[in-house]
Amino acid sequence: FNMSAFQLAPFLAQSVSGMGALGAIVGGSAAAAKNISDCKAGKITTAEASIDTCKEASGAGIATAVSAAAVGVVGGGLVVSVVTAFAAAAAAKYAWDRSMDLLSQEDENDEIDHLATVDGLADALIDGKRV
Repeated sequence: FNMSAFQLAPFLAQSVSGMGALGAIVGGSAAAAKNISDCKAGKITTAEASIDTCKEASGAGIATAVSAAAVGVVGGGLVVSVVTAFAAAAAAKYAWDRSMDLLSQEDENDEIDHLATVDGLADALIDGKRV
């Protein structure tokens, strides 16, 4: 029976998917810290904090995995690897954030389409929403 402590980072660093998981842990933790603060300040609801934390954790995980894969393909020395990792992660996170923005816009458009119907207008008036 081995009583030594489990080394999570070296274990996860053995694969691209592991690197992605580590990125999700770090990115999700950073988002959670920000969202807890915003939630306590009344800027966002608990549900909004939870959704944003999940989105940020997912985006950070994907960006980290893409970054690790790109460095593995490109190779090179330290400088080339760092530049490749940074560029790949930034591009992946940008693409993730943009896709999340587009999905949010579709949800808003669905709500606007619903408000354009008689039932939607009635629901909004009953709920006291400004139309």
